[in-house]
Amino acid sequence: VARSLYPMIGLGICAFVVAAIVQEYVRGAMARRSVNHENIFVAVANLWRRNGRRYGGYIVHLGIVMIGVAVIGNEFYQQSTNVTLAAGESAKVGRYEIEFAGMESNRESNRTEFGARLIIYDEAGKAIGTVIPQRNLYDKTPDQPTTEVGLRMSPIEDVYVVLNGWENQGDSATFTIYVNPLTMWMWVGGLMLVLGVLIAIWPHPVQRRS
Repeated sequence: VARSLYPMIGLGICAFVVAAIVQEYVRGAMARRSVNHENIFVAVANLWRRNGRRYGGYIVHLGIVMIGVAVIGNEFYQQSTNVTLAAGESAKVGRYEIEFAGMESNRESNRTEFGARLIIYDEAGKAIGTVIPQRNLYDKTPDQPTTEVGLRMSPIEDVYVVLNGWENQGDSATFTIYVNPLTMWMWVGGLMLVLGVLIAIWPHPVQRRS
């Protein structure tokens, strides 16, 4: 019960903070529109230009909230599995069906890339994407392969696949599959933090005192 209650409380607090920030922006923009008859975009831009520390600070807080949402999603709602699949077989993770379509290889100048093609289906059985996790064998260090994950991103959740190994020249392969809810908002939150800081520290016009 506690594990389901804590994230709901956290998400509720995040929603409250977002609503408060939006309300501050709407209030400031409407005040400028009533006085200067500016459209909404010009009004917001002038809020940033004339009071950047305040309104840039709001965006910083919004970025922190977005990062918090991503952390809650990953901490409490992540799903994962380790599975070995033969070509043509599939595994269900969360609301997705993931089918192993086979191995493929590609030769580059200094390495050989081995990839596993996986097709992702939604709950209705519709193919919504393909990911190709890889293992790369470099000529100079063949005993130290590197890994490239297969990743499908969406605003709701990411599907993250690691190729652990394969057998019989790719007739079967072993994967670790993660479904990470709300991860995209971590990156969006980081960008919002940068934007908010830039707005807050940007030189603003000095208001004349009468």
